[in-house]
Amino acid sequence: NKESCFSERMVSREQAEYLQSLSFGLDELLQVGSAIGSSAERQNEAIPHLQEKIDRLWDSTTHVTRQAGRVHEGYGKRATPKFLCHIALREKKSGLYVSLGSEGDLLLVTQNPQSISVSCRFALYEKRAHLLGLQSTVNRKYIGITFAGTLKCQSNSFGRWEELFLDLTRPLDSPMLAVAANWGSGCWLDLRPLSSHAKNHRTSLSKLVIGSPRTSPHALKVSPRFELIFLDDDYERLNSSGQQFLFLKRNKNEQQEVE
Repeated sequence: NKESCFSERMVSREQAEYLQSLSFGLDELLQVGSAIGSSAERQNEAIPHLQEKIDRLWDSTTHVTRQAGRVHEGYGKRATPKFLCHIALREKKSGLYVSLGSEGDLLLVTQNPQSISVSCRFALYEKRAHLLGLQSTVNRKYIGITFAGTLKCQSNSFGRWEELFLDLTRPLDSPMLAVAANWGSGCWLDLRPLSSHAKNHRTSLSKLVIGSPRTSPHALKVSPRFELIFLDDDYERLNSSGQQFLFLKRNKNEQQEVE
């Protein structure tokens, strides 16, 4: 009996020591988990600021590239605009499409994604890297800045006042810049609500206007974002951030010849 009691006490002691060590281990795991949670929370808070810095750096890079192109053009190397494809622009927050309105205004209207109206179709041209132009397929005019400083689709040619920037590396989430605005430094495009008497039968609620200067703090962060919808079957959607141009798809005959 004595030996049995002694054995039971030893087992109970070992169990107690084991439970105590297990408790210490659980406390350590809890502290590690809490530290990981705090670190993840700090990282989540830092991500938006990091993305904002990346966007500003990319904006500065594209601006320098455009300025270098200006210098190159000054030595007689004038670029000829190259047609890329037809696109539609969908404002991401509202889901509305950019459409040609009366008097050349650019309105945001509702559309059926399966049958986009011709007034929402624009020909996309590229003059140089990060310098694009948009021509309406309705009036064959280019979007640009007027002498009054407003944004209209009334220009007959693709000159400096018609130069735009759309980020082709981010076709699902691109801002739009009027390059010639603000004395050539550029202004991001913005949305302006229409007055009640200006709203047309297509239920347009706002229009595109010249917005904040590119150099204004947080201007890029608050500017509207657009999805570029490629309407030509001959062109494919950009699939990597390194691509700067749209590439023609090979048709079946060409693929067979290559094979």
